[in-house]
Amino acid sequence: MNSYEYHNFCLWLNEEYSLKENELTSRYKEYIFQFNQYIHKHLSCEKSLFDLIREENFKYIVLMRTSWAYQKNQKTIQERDFVIRLVFKYLGKDYSTVFNIENPLAEISETKNTLYIYSGFIRCIRFRHDIKDITAVIPAVGKANAGSIKVHASYCTECGLMFITKAYYKQLKKLYPIMISKFCELDETGNPCKTTMNGNAESILKMCGYSVGKNGPSTDMRRFILKSILEKGFLIKTDIITYLEHFLMFNASKEGMYDASEKWKADLEYIRNLNFELQPEMLVSDIQLYR
Repeated sequence: MNSYEYHNFCLWLNEEYSLKENELTSRYKEYIFQFNQYIHKHLSCEKSLFDLIREENFKYIVLMRTSWAYQKNQKTIQERDFVIRLVFKYLGKDYSTVFNIENPLAEISETKNTLYIYSGFIRCIRFRHDIKDITAVIPAVGKANAGSIKVHASYCTECGLMFITKAYYKQLKKLYPIMISKFCELDETGNPCKTTMNGNAESILKMCGYSVGKNGPSTDMRRFILKSILEKGFLIKTDIITYLEHFLMFNASKEGMYDASEKWKADLEYIRNLNFELQPEMLVSDIQLYR
């Protein structure tokens, strides 16, 4: 990478966004290094990311962004896309060709959007992205009613993220303990928080309201949550079965966990038998230990 080019890029970041060289910009530098490495090695192009954007030769950038190597790490893909957009802005070029943003809200689906929960100043706010006001529709069960609730949310057209504050999320959870939607908590960089294990079965079940606590949902309601999570594609059966068996294994023998364990056992039986008659059959000729 041309160190002089990157130095000027960092000066521009500081001037535009008061962002000095730190851990964040070091990560940006690493991403740009990875982009250049992929372009050189896998696309047989000797140009750098800066050169390609400056010359408006976007073909290689599109090929890189749609590759399996780029797409496989979903936890950082938004930040990597964001770095590419920053380079476009730095060079005064329009990135809509690469990111296909003709209508900023066109990609919002009625059924398949993750609602991101944030606190502090995430990058969309810090870097003054184009943020639209939208209404998020969340399937929910409250203390007095069930159905869907409509809440104010923000949508960043540059990152493709829909989000609300963590304080607002906690307020909603008090009114609607069960919300059957895919949630993900962000840290200030705009990436999923490592501590919340986003994407993990435990995290998804918990954020949708699943609980075996003393004051938790009834048996019918727990089953409604599990079935809804499967139908919406948030998790597959294997994910839920693995989670329930894990908790039984580590908690069944603990003092005071009898009631919780019985609920896990009942839910495990329910999820195994759900749509059982629709599953394809396969003849077993041998059983071996899988490691």
